[in-house]
Parts: sequence; structure tokens; C-alpha cells
Amino acid sequence: MAAPTAEEVVKRIQALYGPQTPKEERDACDKWLQDFRKEEVAWTVIDQLLTNSEDQSVLSFCATALTWRVKNAKPDQALSAQLQQCVLNHIVRLRQKAPKPILQQLSLTIVKLLVLHPNPSLVPELCNSLTQPETVDVLLLFLDTLGDEAGFILEELEEGAEATRADEPDINDEHPLLVSVRPNTRLVMDLIHNVWSGAQSVPSRISFVLKVYAKWLRFGSLQPEHVAASPITQASIQALGDLQHAEDACEVVTELAMLLADKTQNWTPVSTFLSSNILNIYNLLAPLGPDDSERADILTRVLARICRMFVRDMSVITVDTIAMVGIMVKAASYPDQRVFSHTLGFWHRLQVAVESLKDKNPAAFEAAIKGLSEPLSAIIPVLLKHTAFPAEADKWTEGDDDEDAFADFRRNDLSEAIEDCSQLLVPINAVLKAYPALVQNIGNPANWREVEAVLFFISCVPRSEPLENGLYPQLLANSVALSQQHWRVRAAYIEVIRIAGPWINEKGGEFMPALLDFTIACLAQPHVHKTAISTICSLCKTCTQHMVRLFPVLKDRAMLTGSLTLENAKKLMDGIGCLTCKLPESELNGAVEGLCSPILIRLQAASDPGVITIEVQKLMALFRGVDSGVQKESDSKMVAISQAWAKAFGVMWPALNSIIERAVQSEDLMEHLTGLLRYVMLACDTEFRAHLEPLIQTLVTAFNTKPHSCLLWLMGTVITVFGKEDVYVGPIMDVMNVLIGRTVKMLAEEPVGPNSDFIQEIFYLMTMGMNRFPTRLLASPLAAAVFDVALASIVNSDVKREAAFLTLKFFLDATDPRSQPDVRDAVRAFLQPRGAKLAEAMIVAVINRDLDTSDRVGDILLNIKELKEPQLQAWLHHALSALPQDIPPKAKQACLDSFNKATRKKEVHILLEKLHREAPSNWR
Repeated sequence: MAAPTAEEVVKRIQALYGPQTPKEERDACDKWLQDFRKEEVAWTVIDQLLTNSEDQSVLSFCATALTWRVKNAKPDQALSAQLQQCVLNHIVRLRQKAPKPILQQLSLTIVKLLVLHPNPSLVPELCNSLTQPETVDVLLLFLDTLGDEAGFILEELEEGAEATRADEPDINDEHPLLVSVRPNTRLVMDLIHNVWSGAQSVPSRISFVLKVYAKWLRFGSLQPEHVAASPITQASIQALGDLQHAEDACEVVTELAMLLADKTQNWTPVSTFLSSNILNIYNLLAPLGPDDSERADILTRVLARICRMFVRDMSVITVDTIAMVGIMVKAASYPDQRVFSHTLGFWHRLQVAVESLKDKNPAAFEAAIKGLSEPLSAIIPVLLKHTAFPAEADKWTEGDDDEDAFADFRRNDLSEAIEDCSQLLVPINAVLKAYPALVQNIGNPANWREVEAVLFFISCVPRSEPLENGLYPQLLANSVALSQQHWRVRAAYIEVIRIAGPWINEKGGEFMPALLDFTIACLAQPHVHKTAISTICSLCKTCTQHMVRLFPVLKDRAMLTGSLTLENAKKLMDGIGCLTCKLPESELNGAVEGLCSPILIRLQAASDPGVITIEVQKLMALFRGVDSGVQKESDSKMVAISQAWAKAFGVMWPALNSIIERAVQSEDLMEHLTGLLRYVMLACDTEFRAHLEPLIQTLVTAFNTKPHSCLLWLMGTVITVFGKEDVYVGPIMDVMNVLIGRTVKMLAEEPVGPNSDFIQEIFYLMTMGMNRFPTRLLASPLAAAVFDVALASIVNSDVKREAAFLTLKFFLDATDPRSQPDVRDAVRAFLQPRGAKLAEAMIVAVINRDLDTSDRVGDILLNIKELKEPQLQAWLHHALSALPQDIPPKAKQACLDSFNKATRKKEVHILLEKLHREAPSNWR
């Protein structure tokens, strides 16, 4: 690119944001501008435009581009100092002309310069030079941005986070931003208070001071008594009542509450200030109506954050705690859902605090449960109110955004609040307070919302013996009355049935026939059929005692799966398949035959591939259910189950084999057939051995006729099931040679594109083999061939590199010290003639790919290092020598030295990222 001029940059910015610009031209302008910011001349052009332009789109681009250049081009210390002054000059010039986001972006540029070159004297210099009335807002803007960025680092430091990029400084107490901030905290606090004293005459400055004060509080320069007595602290409560300043005052009060978590100081003065103002804050909230939801949102957020901090380390329930709970119940009563949601974290924090007393101080725990009972009882109607569907719910259609949002709110937020409050009240007490609403409204279909809300509430309450014995008998006896209710009520009731499955299995068998009839009837009903099928599948696994007794009913229903959607039919077959594992052995063969025969008849009669695909998917679901159920049985029962299903498969195999021969050209049907065969093998395990040889013959024949990647995947299942027995390893490796050899030849003759599943499945097969017979596989020519393919795949962007990396990692997982010595020796012997080639491919991949590659390479190189291979350094030296001369020799040697010292993944990842960045872009 020729050196761009300011006029060219402006022209392309205006075209980029011009509403009439065609998309192709806009994309071209965007690319041109992205390239421009990488040019050295960009420093000068951006400075020129920021000096002269007042076009907001130009200023916005320049501010963002400048930050990007600072972060990626990394100016030296002299240029950084020059840039800091230039950017400040631009902010001063634009302070009354440019929108706030542009000024914030320019301030962020100065902060990024501080990250590169820490300068503790910069803050004092700015505090001295920018305190005049016309520039003090510029100073506040910079302090706001610096406090924000440094606060983010402080949070990461407290969470134990690490730098995610090699060019970022380590997150520790010596981080450049913390070095620039902490020594100057008292100076900034004094300045903020000086500005505050005159801010009353400039209302817009009040919010600015509140915001900066909140962000700099966390750096800890003021003593607790000074924080509590600060005029800004004192004014923050009153400012909560003024919508213009409320959001920033909220940040101040929140930060004050967060200080209480710091155990290194006695924050009693701040704690006293906050606790004495809880009622005052609520009094600001109490008179607000639905039209004041914005103010209510802020005030409730503040209340919840303060109260959460007070109950965080609670050791005993006091009168103040009970009063606080009462206030939070009232705050939760506000009709707006968003406002109510701010209180949810408080109930969870309270529940955790009370629960922690159970072991530490049982007497205090009992006192807490008793003391909270009365104030918490008032939360039940509030929770039910927010649980109930809104009046407009009848107008919602499936997939409606409002319905999805309400469902997410109930499932993710409200359900946890119900669980927390129920545990605090004791579950049975919570339900007893909610249940009357169901009894009162069940006879009136118009009040379905109240009934549904109670059922949802019950489904969220933690299970307990008193709750189940006291509630389920009367609730489960209502299936007839509830079957006439709104479909949402039926759906909620079916969910309660699902949850009650274990109790029904133990104590409620008399309800099961009616409940199963109710649920089966719902299979044919719109809206509720998905919930009904999920419940039936769940009952097959949790209520087996009675579902086995009712197996004939389910089997009859399975015969009618044609009336269900395919997805529901598959779920039903899955549940029935799992349930067969609980049948007495004497009934197994008859039940299995009864399930498979109708499907076999339909398969034999079908000629339409679509019909065959549907029946194959049902059969696959049936065997998938068997596979999940058989794993939980005793060894003798597992053998009986596997034998019964292997026998049934033997009857079906001729028909399935014929279908495979006819369907070999259909990729979709072949994928379903291989999925079925996979679950058949998993369900039958080694009892499948009688069918293994004909299956392998069919598999190889089909692959030679028309290669499908799913056939390679199916071979992986053969390895999983039979690769653990020596007698099968030789034949399995012979088949692997045939399939992989055919695939490699095919790929060489006819490349299949960048997303080839064939490449991935080859690597999958090798992964399975390394799991089952690593030493024999490593000694075979097959391993060497696939290893070469994997190395080429890592460098070549036309194949799935992720799969290649996984394969190499499995080759090298045997380096784990816990691996068998013979496996480690086999890996070492395998690497000896290939180590230099491996290292070269790894390093080249790091240089010419993307930064994510360095993570994968780092893992593999550390794996090799675990072998304590003496030639590893020579391999890496060879790989680094092969890199372009543009990379300085010092950088290559530094990489080698750093790797020799590295013991952790992060260290290796960072040095590889540095190597990647050293490479010239044209080489990549």
C-alpha cells in the first residue's frame, strides 16, 4: 500500500459509514482501513485528523485505531511519552465537541500506554495540570477510565487469573496499571473531594465524581472511618433518589458494601453507615409504582447488594437480620420482573449462610430456621405471583421471544430462588403455604395460571421425606381433575409426575396406572407431548418396579409409534429399551421379540428409503436405551440381557444386511445404519461376537463399493468393544489397514475438501487403537503412515488440524508417568526416527497458523518432555533452524532456553506465542 493521506482515510471512512454505499464497496473500505492502521504512517495521519477534524465518524475511527496501534504496534518509551501528551491535547480540544465514547476511547489509549510503560508520576502530573475548571472534566474522564481498567486487573488478581496472551503483563501486584495507580490513590481521593466541594454548582459533574470515587475506593487509601465520614459517601444515599445521579450513586454504595469483604481492616464504621441506611433506601423504593421501574431497579439492586454482604458471614440470626429479610421481601414484591430478579442473589446467599451453621453450630442453625420462619413466609405469595404466567400468555405462539424469555427466567432464576427459600422454611412448610392456592383454584379453569404456578413451585422444591409423604398422595390423586385443565397446567403436572417417580416406585404404586394413562393420553395432545414423552422415559428409569408391571401397556404403545413425531417415538423407544433391562430374565426373550418383530416386518416390507430411515432410527433408539440400562445391572443379568438382544439382532441381520447393500450409495441412510450397528454392539458387548465376522465383511465390502466416513466411525466401535481381547487385535488391525489404506489412496486421487470427515475418522480410529492396543499399533507401519498424515495436517490448512492434534496427543498420552513402562518405551522408540520431523511440523504450525495452535503444540511438546527424551533439545534446535532468517537468532535461542526451563503449560504457551509474533507477516 502506498503511504495513505489524511484525505484518503477520510474518504474511506465516510464511504464505510455512508448509508448509500454498496456492501462490496463498504467491505473494501473496511479492509483498506484495517490495513491502514498497521502502517507506520498511521501515527502521523491519525494525529493530523484528531487535530483538525470534527467529523464524528472520523474521530471515532481514529480513536479506536490509535488504541489498536498502541496495543499491537507497541511504541517505545520515548514515543509513548509523546503520544500521551498528544492524546491529552486531543481530549482537551474535543472535550465539548466529541461524544463521550470517543473521549473515553482516547483516555483508554493513554491507559494502554501505561500498560506498556508504567509511569507512577503521570497521575500526579495530570492532577496538577488539569484541575482548572475548563479541564477538570478531562481529568475525571481519564481517572474514570484508569480506575476502570486497573479495577479489572484487581478483580482478576483476586480471582487468581493469569494473562491470556504472551504480550500481556502477568497479573500480579506488579502489574503496570496497579503500579501506576496504587501510589497515587490518596492524591486522587483528595482531588476528588476538592472537586466535589464545587460540583454542586455543576450538576453534570456530580455523577462524574460519584463514578470516579466508586472506582478508586477499591484501591484502599482511606481509613474506614474516613470513608464513612466522606461527604461523597454521605451524599450517595440521597443521590440514589435522583434518577440523574442514581446509577453512579449505586456504584458508590455497592463498592462500600464490597469493602466489608476485606478482612484485613475493621470496616465497622462503613458497616454501621450502610446498615443504618437500609431502611432509608427502602423508603425511597416503597412509594414507587410500576411507572418508576428504572428507579426501582437501581434501588433494589443497591438493597440486595448491601444485604447480601451483611448475611455473607452470618454466625447468628439477629433482630436486624430478621428486619432485613422483611425489607427484602417487600422489595421483591415490586411487580417488575427485572426488579424482582435483583433480590434472588440475596435468598441464595442467606440460604448458604444458614446452611453453613448446620455443622458449625447446630443450635444457631435451629434458631435461624425458627427465627426466619415468619418473615420468610411472606415470600411464598411473592414467588407464586412472579411464577404465574402473565395475562398475555394466551396470545403467545411456539417460539415466541416473550415466552422463551419467561421460560428462561423461571428455569434459570426463579427455580433457584424457590429452592433456596424452601430450604430456609423447610420444604414441607413452604409447600403447605403454597398448596392452598391450587386447592382454591383447581375447580375454576379460568384460574389456570394460579394452579400452574403452584405446580411449578412444587417441582422446584427440594425433595424430602416429609414433603413427599405429606404432599404426593393428595396431589397425585388429582390426575382426573387436572386432565381437564389448561394445557400449561397439564404440562406442569406431568413434570411433577416425573419428579415424583422415585417416591411412586417405593410408596405410590397404586397411583401408577392412572398416572401412566394420563401421561400416555398427553402424547397425542399438542403442546404437551414433548413433556409427556420425557416423563415416560424418566419413569422407565426411576419407577422401574411399577413400569415393569405395566410393560405390556408400554409395549402396545410402542407398536403405535407411527402416530407420534419421530423425535417422540425415538424417546419412547429409548425409555422402553432401558426398561427391558429390568424385566425378569424369564420374560426377556418374549419382550425383546415383541418389540423387534413389528419393526422388522415394516423394514422387510419397506422400499422407500425415507420409511426405512425412520424405522432404523426407532430401532437405534431402542438399542441405545438397552445400552444405557444394561450398564447398571449385575454381571449375570448383563449377560442375559446381551444374549437376548444379540439373538434378536441375529434374526434382523439378514434384512439389515440387505438394506446396507441397497443403501450403499445413500450417505444419510448409511449414517443411520452405522449408528444403529454401533448401539447394537455396545448393548450386546462381546455377546455380539457371533455376528462380528459377517458385519466386518459387509463393512469392508460397502466401503470398497462406496466409501463413507461413518463406516470408519463404526470400525472405531468395533475397536472399543473387541479391541480389549487379544484374539481380535490382529484381525482388527488388518481391517484398519484396509480401510485407512483405501482412504489415503482415495484422498490422494480425489481431494475431498477442507472439512473432510474422512481425515477426522482416520484419526479417530487411531485414537481408539491407542486406547486399546498401543504397543502393537505403535510398532505397525499403519502408525507411521497416519503419523505422517497428522504432521502434514497440522501445517496444511485444507484439513481438520484439530483432529490431527488430537491424534498426535493420543500418540503421546502414553508419556504420562502413570502409563505402563512398555507403552512409554514404545512411544520413545516410535519417536526416535521421527522426533526432528515432529518438532519441525510443530514449530512451523505455530509460526504460520494462528495463536490457538500454540496451545495445542505446547501440550504435545510438554508430553514429549515428560519422556525425558535426551534428543528433544536437538529436535527443537533443528526445527528452529529451519525457520526463516527474518526471525532473529536471539529469539530462536531464547525460545529454546525458555522451553528447557518451562514446567507449566502456560510458560510453554507464552514462549510459543512470542515466537509466533516474531515471525514476519509475509512469511505467515
